[in-house]
Amino acid sequence: MRISNKATRDKSHVEDVLAKITIQHDELAALVTQAFTNAGISEADAAMVADSLVDANLVGHDSHGVVRLRGYLKQIRLGNTNAESQLETLNETGSLLVCDAKASLGQVAMRQVIDKLLPKVREQGVGSATVINCGHVGRLGEWTERIASRGFSCLMSVTDNGVLKCVAPPGGKRPTISTNPLSIGIPTATGPMAVDISTSAVANGKVLVARAAGEDCPPGWLIDAEGNPTTDPNVRYTEPRGSLLPMGGEQGYKGFGLGVFLDFLVAGLSGGFCPPAPDGATGYNNVLLVAWDPESHSGSTHMHEQVERLAAFVRDCPTVEDAPPIRLPGDRTQQCRRERLKSGIPIDESTYDEIKTAALGD
Repeated sequence: MRISNKATRDKSHVEDVLAKITIQHDELAALVTQAFTNAGISEADAAMVADSLVDANLVGHDSHGVVRLRGYLKQIRLGNTNAESQLETLNETGSLLVCDAKASLGQVAMRQVIDKLLPKVREQGVGSATVINCGHVGRLGEWTERIASRGFSCLMSVTDNGVLKCVAPPGGKRPTISTNPLSIGIPTATGPMAVDISTSAVANGKVLVARAAGEDCPPGWLIDAEGNPTTDPNVRYTEPRGSLLPMGGEQGYKGFGLGVFLDFLVAGLSGGFCPPAPDGATGYNNVLLVAWDPESHSGSTHMHEQVERLAAFVRDCPTVEDAPPIRLPGDRTQQCRRERLKSGIPIDESTYDEIKTAALGD
């Protein structure tokens, strides 16, 4: 049972919340797809978003997986997310796209943006896209892996239009920026490689997962509204709200500085807002995406050789006693995908019940 600086729950309730079930990915995707079609999403778009969420669970990013369904459906029901994609191109050149997603589902909008951008990258050697008013795009690594799988290198970052402030500066008591994640994708001779990180100590969704499961967060993730360290995930959802800490622990000024400058870039270039957002602003995603064709630069063969060279050198690094083998970004996600494709996806029972109700009714 969780013990924290907040009132503890009744033990039987906690045990009920902590119950887990395991479900095969295709069965889970079918339920999530049905939940979206029940909400008025087309079958094609519903399946696309469902596959995106379930894929996040498959690779172990449960914070960006089906736990998000409740929030997505709420935004559709409230009219804050459009059931039909309405992506509008505001400006376009041979290497540039400036888009307004018009509150479309983020995964649907990102597919459209990438499909429009990559021919420009192939032709020009480099291309850039920005998007405003975009629904939650999900796991950034999905998109950078997708681009890298087509032979391009890329960089992507997303902010929350100055609305969802959840990360406090080092020494601060009040959240001033969002988690402002960054992902970089690299093509290799054997497939895509991507790093996907938030500039906070942890993605905000991991706190959501801990809360749904009735679990404590690890130390070093959170502070309460007075700036005191806490492990209670509820401080992010009750007033006065606590904050996430920036990436870097005692060196958190580095993660916080990176988050601030990503806000400058993404909001400044897309046409969105940095915090504090003006009255009436909505918490849609702002997106910055830049992609390069290695063939137009040093050549794909050279990039593949250099990636293989460094990857092998890193993996060959001697380890201290009892340490696991050295891993590179993406190793854990691919291992998790193999395991969960075989054994199924674990989710807490309360989340599963919500999904089943949304798909099949009471």
